Amino acid sequence: YMGRITFLVIMELFFRFLRRIFLDGIWIPGKFESSDGGPTCASYSETSFRVTLSVIWALIHIIYSVYLGRKFNKEIVKAKFKSKIKPSTIEVLIALSQILVLIVQFSYKTYTGRVMYMFNPCHITIFMQIYLLLTKTSRLGAHIFVIQLAWAFGDFTGFLFPDYTGLVLPFEKQFFLIEHFVGAFIGPAALILSGRYYYPSFSQWKYRTYAYAPFSLYNRLILMPLGILTWVSLNFNLCPCTMDPFVPIFRKYYLVMADFYLFVPSIIFQWLLLSGLLAVAKRIHSNKKAKSQ
Repeated sequence: YMGRITFLVIMELFFRFLRRIFLDGIWIPGKFESSDGGPTCASYSETSFRVTLSVIWALIHIIYSVYLGRKFNKEIVKAKFKSKIKPSTIEVLIALSQILVLIVQFSYKTYTGRVMYMFNPCHITIFMQIYLLLTKTSRLGAHIFVIQLAWAFGDFTGFLFPDYTGLVLPFEKQFFLIEHFVGAFIGPAALILSGRYYYPSFSQWKYRTYAYAPFSLYNRLILMPLGILTWVSLNFNLCPCTMDPFVPIFRKYYLVMADFYLFVPSIIFQWLLLSGLLAVAKRIHSNKKAKSQ
């Protein structure tokens, strides 16, 4: 009997600790709630509406991503993609610096009770880039490389239009900007300029759209359910961003419409980023070829 009581007490303390580091900086029942979490945010639209919308939109993106994913598999073969190429020392160093930034961000969020926000896409982008920078090239890596370019657009918008809600600790805002800058520019640059993922055919428009589908799926199938369960607006899935100028027009349908009005600038960002990096990579490779001759 005493063992059971002890176990229940330990579990109670454990769940209080989880609540403290994951949610207490976002909202506490009966005490306070922030603009991006809590009952007010959760009541922005009905749960049934969110679930129905997410399921329908997820099914569309699943069909779309499977179709283009198969085409990309053929492109990998056509481009004579080279597998099992080890990362360079520079790539490893950049990956280690990204890991350090994530550790700092996790520490900030643990202290302020906002660990839930580690699920946001900007952090997942960094995780994808770390995986690519530390592992040998592979077919899976080629898919992740193309996908993370679309996700990097989120880091770019976070850098360009930063939301500092809840960032109150010393240098927390600066690390926020550093992480988003690294995810948007440094990670993709390291992967392309190293030559391991220098494949111009991967920049075709259809693969830019393929890359965007997993981003939407992650929002619909991961962040939306987490938001409903915790009342935390991860990547604004529960309630909209206060700086979004289209929300007064689309209201609760902003969840679907955001995929359209963010899709176009995402494609443009990817095109500009890839065009610039591929041009630099081409010059580097041409210079190396000229020297070897």
